[in-house]
Amino acid sequence: MVSHYAAILQYLSAVLHYYSHGTATRLAKSIGSSKADFEEKYKPVETAKKAAWDLAQLAEAEKSDWILSSLDRVQDEQRSHAARDQQQFEALGSVLKEIQAPIDRISNQLAEIQDGLGRETRAKIIRAISSIHYSSHHKGARKGRLKGSGQWLLQKHEYRAWREESCSSVLWLHGIPGSGKTKLASLVVDELEGRENLAFFYCMRNPAEPQRGRCDQILASLVRQLAAVQPNGPILAPVVAHYEEAVFGTCSFEDQAWSSEESAEVLLQLMGEYPDVTLVIDALDEVAQDDRQELMDILSQLLRDSPNLLKIFVSSRSNYDIALHFEGSPNVYIDSDNTGDISAFM
Repeated sequence: MVSHYAAILQYLSAVLHYYSHGTATRLAKSIGSSKADFEEKYKPVETAKKAAWDLAQLAEAEKSDWILSSLDRVQDEQRSHAARDQQQFEALGSVLKEIQAPIDRISNQLAEIQDGLGRETRAKIIRAISSIHYSSHHKGARKGRLKGSGQWLLQKHEYRAWREESCSSVLWLHGIPGSGKTKLASLVVDELEGRENLAFFYCMRNPAEPQRGRCDQILASLVRQLAAVQPNGPILAPVVAHYEEAVFGTCSFEDQAWSSEESAEVLLQLMGEYPDVTLVIDALDEVAQDDRQELMDILSQLLRDSPNLLKIFVSSRSNYDIALHFEGSPNVYIDSDNTGDISAFM
């Protein structure tokens, strides 16, 4: 480019020198200087221009070669990464199969359980554990729930994390009275039922149904729901053992009242029978304070000592003792999240 520029300047200098003379002088000079002379003086400009252009094309070609070479390197690296990713994927798949194997074995074992009991005996044992009609309470809780409402809860990060994480945990849903906590709890039960090993309880402070606010009765209902994998199916070993112990004792199984400690012990044993269990407790604040503290302590014990995965969903008002107990646990406060549900209802 410098050579090209210098050639242009030299040519312009010759042209300026020619035009610096008067017209008469230029006419005189033109007799001895033809157009060919100026074309000859312009040749270095063309030569320099061609050289610069050739070099530019060479540089562009080298740049293109470099780009193509870089693309080849990127493709090679991508293929290398893809091969490594495939190896890691296969290794991960192998690990997941190893992890899944004992879970599948547990599920198969659950399906193959035989308790050696007749149907009538099973029904008698189940009724003796708890006579609370938990399924009717669920039907009452979900009645009148607006179709499509509450989906904001199921999409909440806290809820999805609680559902998906592979460690035992509790999720606390809280809000003011009348904010729809029970409807949301019934939505969670519906979402989990049939896909999880689930037990639930709707607490209530009601003189007509005092058992719905007592810790021992709540825990006994959870035992009843987890006592068999399927309704009318074989009863699991921990409950059968408790039954046989009572049969050979001084009083009949039906006459025994399950204490909170007995239910907690059997629940913990039942956790070992299932690969995972989910408990849903609605309206914890409706439980009398002494029973409530006992219930919260036992739930924490189950979370801590469960041999397999345990998830607990609790809904309540933001009572001080409950808030203190669940301090640091993932929680969802019903605030402005349900405005869409309210608008749809109105």
